[in-house]
Amino acid sequence: GISTPSELADLAAKFPDQAFLCAHAGGEWERGIRAVRDSPNILVETSGFDATAGFIEMAVRELGAERVVFGSHLPTRSLGTELGKVIGAEIGEPEKRLILGENYRRLLEPVMAARK
Repeated sequence: GISTPSELADLAAKFPDQAFLCAHAGGEWERGIRAVRDSPNILVETSGFDATAGFIEMAVRELGAERVVFGSHLPTRSLGTELGKVIGAEIGEPEKRLILGENYRRLLEPVMAARK
């Protein structure tokens, strides 16, 4: 089912060693970012709504780039539009690299290590 960012924050508090991903930044991105701000084990994902000026910048400012991950929302969204949210954001190149792939790599490292 569908849950709200606040409900996800409650769940994340019960499992502090587990990472959680808030898809679409919770839908209403400003409210979603604020709802998960104090939950360090929740990352927000960037897809699912029209490119809105300031979304990526707010997410990085409020959460840190380490807690923001790119989402394409394929096949229902344009990959170019979704990439443009991050590429066109007024943030540094290191932050863009984190969002566009390095954060996913970090999240998957334990899984990949377990498969060896």
